[in-house]
Amino acid sequence: MRNIKGQLKEIVDEMNYLKTREERFTKANISANDRVQGFAICALTALGVCAYFKRKYLID
Repeated sequence: MRNIKGQLKEIVDEMNYLKTREERFTKANISANDRVQGFAICALTALGVCAYFKRKYLID
């Protein structure tokens, strides 16, 4: 009976560890995605501003 309880505790501990790890990876993934989206918006904005100034002959 003790052996079964020990195995059950190991399984529960492993499941808790996997759940915690998955939550950490999800947070990291969301954070990286937000940063990439922010960079893309900044890059597109910069390209748009450069195109505008080139059209108005304010820069080469």
